[in-house]
Amino acid sequence: MRTNDPKLVVTAETSSDLGNPLSWTDVRWISLGDVTIGGEVLERRSASVPMDVATRFLRLRVLQNP
Repeated sequence: MRTNDPKLVVTAETSSDLGNPLSWTDVRWISLGDVTIGGEVLERRSASVPMDVATRFLRLRVLQNP
Protein backbone atom coordinates (compact mmCIF):
# COMPACT_ATOMS: atom_id res chain seq x y z
CA MET A 1 0.00 0.00 0.00
CA ARG A 2 1.27 3.50 -0.79
CA THR A 3 2.31 5.22 2.43
CA ASN A 4 2.32 8.74 0.98
CA ASP A 5 -1.23 8.79 -0.40
CA PRO A 6 -3.80 9.77 2.29
CA LYS A 7 -6.60 9.59 -0.31
CA LEU A 8 -6.17 5.86 -0.87
CA VAL A 9 -8.01 3.50 1.49
CA VAL A 10 -7.43 -0.25 1.25
CA THR A 11 -9.59 -2.59 3.34
CA ALA A 12 -9.81 -6.36 3.55
CA GLU A 13 -13.30 -7.63 4.31
CA THR A 14 -14.95 -11.00 4.93
CA SER A 15 -18.54 -12.18 4.66
CA SER A 16 -20.63 -15.30 4.97
CA ASP A 17 -23.21 -14.01 2.47
CA LEU A 18 -21.86 -12.82 -0.87
CA GLY A 19 -25.20 -11.29 -1.93
CA ASN A 20 -25.79 -9.20 1.19
CA PRO A 21 -23.87 -5.87 1.06
CA LEU A 22 -24.45 -5.32 4.80
CA SER A 23 -22.76 -8.58 5.83
CA TRP A 24 -19.17 -7.49 5.06
CA THR A 25 -16.89 -6.83 8.05
CA ASP A 26 -13.37 -5.41 8.18
CA VAL A 27 -10.39 -7.69 8.77
CA ARG A 28 -7.46 -6.64 10.97
CA TRP A 29 -4.30 -5.60 9.09
CA ILE A 30 -0.80 -6.47 10.24
CA SER A 31 2.04 -4.25 9.03
CA LEU A 32 5.03 -6.17 7.65
CA GLY A 33 7.19 -3.06 7.27
CA ASP A 34 8.04 -0.74 4.40
CA VAL A 35 9.73 -1.45 1.11
CA THR A 36 10.91 0.97 -1.58
CA ILE A 37 10.06 0.09 -5.18
CA GLY A 38 10.92 2.48 -8.01
CA GLY A 39 11.62 5.27 -5.53
CA GLU A 40 8.19 4.98 -3.90
CA VAL A 41 7.75 3.82 -0.31
CA LEU A 42 5.14 1.08 0.04
CA GLU A 43 3.87 -0.61 3.20
CA ARG A 44 3.66 -4.39 3.11
CA ARG A 45 0.54 -5.64 4.87
CA SER A 46 -1.02 -8.93 5.80
CA ALA A 47 -4.65 -9.55 6.74
CA SER A 48 -5.56 -11.80 9.63
CA VAL A 49 -8.58 -13.68 8.31
CA PRO A 50 -10.73 -15.87 10.58
CA MET A 51 -11.10 -19.38 9.19
CA ASP A 52 -14.45 -20.54 10.51
CA VAL A 53 -17.51 -22.08 8.91
CA ALA A 54 -19.36 -18.74 8.72
CA THR A 55 -16.61 -16.92 6.80
CA ARG A 56 -16.69 -17.97 3.17
CA PHE A 57 -15.78 -14.90 1.16
CA LEU A 58 -12.87 -12.43 1.18
CA ARG A 59 -12.55 -9.19 -0.78
CA LEU A 60 -10.03 -6.40 -1.00
CA ARG A 61 -11.80 -3.05 -1.17
CA VAL A 62 -9.86 -0.11 -2.62
CA LEU A 63 -11.30 3.41 -2.43
CA GLN A 64 -9.91 6.78 -3.45
CA ASN A 65 -11.27 9.71 -1.48
CA PRO A 66 -11.55 13.11 -3.16
